[in-house]
Amino acid sequence: MLLACEMSMDGDRKTPTTLPREHRGLRLTIAVAGTLVPWGWSLAWASGRTFPGTATLGERLWQFSPFLVGTGISLFCLGWASTLLWEGMSSSEAAGDSNAAQLVGGEEATSSGKTWTAGKELKAMAAFILAGTVLNWAIGFASGNIFPVFERGIFLAGGAALWMALTGVFFHVLRAKAPEGRWHRVGAMLFATPIIVLVLSAMLSDPTAAGQRSPLCWGLRIALAAAIAFVPLAVVAGLVPIWLVIRGKFELAVRLNRLLFWTPGTNNSTEGWILVMAGRYEEARAYLKPLAFNAKGHPLLTSQEFYLYALALSIEGDHATAEMLFEAAINVPQTQGNFHFGLAECLLIQQKDSNRARILVETVLAGYPVNPRTNLQRANRAQLIAFHAWALASEGWVEEAEQRLQRAFACSDGIDKCSLAALHLPVGHTWLALGEPGRARTCFQEALSLFPHGDIAIRARKNLAELESR
Repeated sequence: MLLACEMSMDGDRKTPTTLPREHRGLRLTIAVAGTLVPWGWSLAWASGRTFPGTATLGERLWQFSPFLVGTGISLFCLGWASTLLWEGMSSSEAAGDSNAAQLVGGEEATSSGKTWTAGKELKAMAAFILAGTVLNWAIGFASGNIFPVFERGIFLAGGAALWMALTGVFFHVLRAKAPEGRWHRVGAMLFATPIIVLVLSAMLSDPTAAGQRSPLCWGLRIALAAAIAFVPLAVVAGLVPIWLVIRGKFELAVRLNRLLFWTPGTNNSTEGWILVMAGRYEEARAYLKPLAFNAKGHPLLTSQEFYLYALALSIEGDHATAEMLFEAAINVPQTQGNFHFGLAECLLIQQKDSNRARILVETVLAGYPVNPRTNLQRANRAQLIAFHAWALASEGWVEEAEQRLQRAFACSDGIDKCSLAALHLPVGHTWLALGEPGRARTCFQEALSLFPHGDIAIRARKNLAELESR
């Protein structure tokens, strides 16, 4: 069965043998000691040390090599400790993964996944940024005791590299524990704030000896401006690909998204969404599959990547598999109504169980703002109302369905052409369910005229072809 193939990507591969708990604890202790001791020794070695008479870059690097070696060992051990911690968390989540697989297979899970609540996620972020602020302040303050400018710059760069490594590990944990949490919105701030503290403390503790302040001070000023500008630039960078998509420039949106978000785990759902919107469904599934399933092949039932993966299957016509994936997802607690909406659309397209589809759409509508403030919210609410009309029409409620169509267009004022074209697709299906193929054809043609690009155009042409073949 296709679902079995999709849900267990590595079904024949044996589970790697994990270290016993006591051995992992011993290795973790060694790794933590290997992180702290060389770093502390490097700091002590560099504090107050001067190197008179050196002129070339090679000589400076050679004389400062003990600090570089100590810092390198510290960063290596930090990576080792992070790997051991991740292995420990992965083994503790095995039961949760098994429950997820049981849900997909139609079995009843014994317990829910170990995802973090919003409060726990907030506490983790607060503790992380507080610890990072203290750590970076200490590094910047201690750098004032390193008098040669070149060596002090290397020390500060090593401190910044240490923070980058710790941030990467923390984001990796957040991605596993809170895949749809708020950390996506404040990730840039979590990274940049301690860096700003590092640069400011380094500037305040900058030695005033002649010939030492000016070169590094200018570099620190530039670094401070870059760190402050990083947060708004990160927000804008996340919006630019979306802006390009609604104008039909899918290839540029994909390239820009990959350029701006090249690190693993950042903005993956946006790239998957772009590929689906572009109508590149097979490419989207290939990209999303390793993100929608964990290393053991179990589905990440609350992730946006899993929703997009199931959506791509549904659009391609594999409705039965998509329906089973959506069914599995709605059996676990969700923070958004995407999976309920996806299941409703899947049922309506297959012309089955329209009553349940209506209830699913009504459930999503009940949790959506009645008075949307943004164009995106207005577009989404108009789409939901149009799907509600489709479900009502499928049940034979003619008058109610027509009233909902009027309401959907009343909510669509001010939305962009892409969203308006997408709205015409469920409206056309509603007219089909009401026995009005002529009005349905007009809706599909209008969708194609408004946005002749990507997924919307593909669906509109497919619907028009099906009408012509009747």
